Parts: sequence; C-alpha cells; structure tokens
Amino acid sequence: GGTVLGLITSWAVPEIGIINSLIGAALGFGVFFGFAWLYEHFTGRCGLGGGDVKLLMMLGAFLCSNLFFFYHSTFQLSV
Repeated sequence: GGTVLGLITSWAVPEIGIINSLIGAALGFGVFFGFAWLYEHFTGRCGLGGGDVKLLMMLGAFLCSNLFFFYHSTFQLSV
C-alpha cells in the first residue's frame, strides 16, 4: 500500500521522479532483505521480519535513492 502510494506520488516532486523512487524502493528492499538473509543464514534465527523490509522499501519509495542513503546514515549515527 504505502510503497505504491510513494511511487504514484513521486511525480509531484520533480527532483525525485519515478525512476529515483523505483531505485529507492529497490534499494530499501534489497539492502535490508540481504541483511536479513545473511543474518538468518549465519545464525539460524530470523533477524528482521518481512514487515521491516517492506517498511524500508516504502521509505525508499518516498525518499528516493539519494535521500534514502542520507536518512539511513543519519539514523545509524543517532542510535
């Protein structure tokens, strides 16, 4: 739901556009799905649920590829 909304409304901000929104969604999903898969592969336990990965995909769709990395790095520094 939210990812689709982010992709549909990406045309409203000319700096983002649909291509950057798609890239951001793919990065949000791919990077964190990779983290979850690696963690489960090495530990045998689930580290991230499917909802976490979908939430980050939605975040990537709204923030686009450039802002997604900025937000993620800022969040990592604040923890």
